[in-house]
Amino acid sequence: MADYIVSRMDPSKTALDLPDEMFTDQVLGSMSMARRAKAPHVMRTSLVAPYVDGLLFINALRRKGGWELVNRAWDDLPQTTEQILHLDKWSANGAGDRRERADDSRRWARAWKSVDEDTYGEQGMRLLFEEWMLLPEAKAAAGGGAAIAGRSRTRPARRPLTVHVRYDEAPGAAKDALAERAFKSVADGLGKLGKAKKETGFVCLERPALGPLAVRREGRELVITAGPANVDGKKTSSAGDCALAKTWSHEVAGNK
Repeated sequence: MADYIVSRMDPSKTALDLPDEMFTDQVLGSMSMARRAKAPHVMRTSLVAPYVDGLLFINALRRKGGWELVNRAWDDLPQTTEQILHLDKWSANGAGDRRERADDSRRWARAWKSVDEDTYGEQGMRLLFEEWMLLPEAKAAAGGGAAIAGRSRTRPARRPLTVHVRYDEAPGAAKDALAERAFKSVADGLGKLGKAKKETGFVCLERPALGPLAVRREGRELVITAGPANVDGKKTSSAGDCALAKTWSHEVAGNK
């Protein structure tokens, strides 16, 4: 489709002649039009991400090996979003973000019923971080990381959420360099939402309506916690504080 559109303007050109940045800007710009502009930002970015990242992946394949390499991708499908965002990861035949499940025996969480669970690759983490920072910073923060567990829990009229991320070892640098970079970016972004409490490896923002929002780093582990919050119909109020978030996030990071 992109080839056809470009060829209508110049028969000698294809989608590969359109700068990736121009295509990305056009698609992202369309999110701000008409009724779409009223939808939550994360919903809009999530809807268009497969189209943007998918086409850029195909373009990268075509530039490297033409349609023959694209056909090979159909026989050896990417297993993770990291492989789509970084062609060299797909070429490595299986290297990429992990599909792991975290232990569920942590003390604080035992009394809570899990109501939703998912695994997020690099793309999912980037979309999450875009809520706190600009796209370039979000890409950098998500690079090399994949959530091994994202969980929503509940008790009667209460609900917390946690995302547990494990980063790759950084080549040619300290093993936790990617996680450290991500924590700094996320902590800075969180600070823009309000007056956040900061300690070494931990930052937390108190939210009267939704409960504390906190981020902790321990080694290559990054833990994001939100809540718990009391839920009464459409009304919500905090059911915790940063002290609770600090204990909870430590349990998650250490699988304790």
